[in-house]
Amino acid sequence: EVRRVKTGTAPDGDAWDPVDKIVAVSDQRDGALSLISNSGEGERRQIPLGVETGNVIYDSARRRFWITVVGKNLPDQLVAVDPLSFAVTERIDIPGCQRTHGLRLHPDGRSAFIACEQNDLLVRVELAEGHRVTSAATGHGPDVLAIDPALGWLYVAPESGDVTIFDINQPGLSVIGVARPGENAHTVA
Repeated sequence: EVRRVKTGTAPDGDAWDPVDKIVAVSDQRDGALSLISNSGEGERRQIPLGVETGNVIYDSARRRFWITVVGKNLPDQLVAVDPLSFAVTERIDIPGCQRTHGLRLHPDGRSAFIACEQNDLLVRVELAEGHRVTSAATGHGPDVLAIDPALGWLYVAPESGDVTIFDINQPGLSVIGVARPGENAHTVA
């Protein structure tokens, strides 16, 4: 153990801004994002966003953190936060997605993939104007997402253990297949 830092309730994911040396932590049960300066050793600022938050990632091209947010009212959202001003810069509604959680950016940076835990969907949202949303079924309780950039495959690992594999080189969501590595195998590497 190197060091412990204070976060909000139920930290559920983290991301790193290497330019500004800021660590972002999803405070899941607070529905907030904590931004910790000085490589995680500095001041912590918590930004309230909704009822619950899921995973957080850093977008180096836009210099923003993206985080999935469950709001008081549907639809859930994908939210962009500026790490320096602590301001929400964009809120993208994700219609049809219940309890947004897992999150990954496409390697080209033009779209994001979101796991919808409550209704067993994967959503792809275009980050450009219009924010076109495409969805496809997954195993029960999708949670963890991983991308193999060499193959252009996205792996969606749910609580059920049924990993769904998508070809992200194709437009929308194209299922390659389903694998079952084991019960509750909601981890991919």
